[in-house]
Amino acid sequence: MSGIEDRSKEEVAEALGVAIALNAGAALTYSLHVLDALDEAK
Repeated sequence: MSGIEDRSKEEVAEALGVAIALNAGAALTYSLHVLDALDEAK
């Protein structure tokens, strides 16, 4: 299974957008944290 560091920022941003559109709980709150962590991982 591949980790987040194997995904492009665009792929992760698209998945986060879907989660936000579906109103998946705290997705909006944590989306920026996820993108920041992705930047740090690369």
